[in-house]
Amino acid sequence: MAQPEHAKGRGIAWLALLIALVALVLSIIAYQRTGGLRPLQQQVERLRTEVPERARKEAAEALGRLQEKLRPKPDATPAEKAAPGGAPGAPQPAKP
Repeated sequence: MAQPEHAKGRGIAWLALLIALVALVLSIIAYQRTGGLRPLQQQVERLRTEVPERARKEAAEALGRLQEKLRPKPDATPAEKAAPGGAPGAPQPAKP
């Protein structure tokens, strides 16, 4: 007796489903053996506290460097503040 047209692939479909479920179970077991989500959650928590602190320090350092470039040093004379090479007309040190 011949099988109906819709039932011909039924056995192969069940076999494919069974293999897929076995593969899913094996992958879940392997994932849990390697630690699952615990290390990921710990890493996220560490980064949540570490990154803002590092960003704050880097921003403070960058602002400090910018301030040094934009503002003259307090011990500089007004002429040195105006001209980067010293006072205009002032003698330059002798070069060896």
